[in-house]
Amino acid sequence: MKSFHASRPQVPYVTTLFVDGAHSFLLSEGATLAELASHVNDLGASHEGAPIAIHVEFDPPAPNALPQR
Repeated sequence: MKSFHASRPQVPYVTTLFVDGAHSFLLSEGATLAELASHVNDLGASHEGAPIAIHVEFDPPAPNALPQR
């Protein structure tokens, strides 16, 4: 059985999808939901409308799993 206390927490990897594009970024360790919302809001300023999806992953993505636009 894997001990969750023995392993180091993964830095969250975030992909935010907009109608006209996507952005992927790493959150800093210990980031809050308020910091995530602020970052997504800043990204939204250069896009048409609000994001249509926000995906947070705690394991690094496979290279071929990133959205292609």
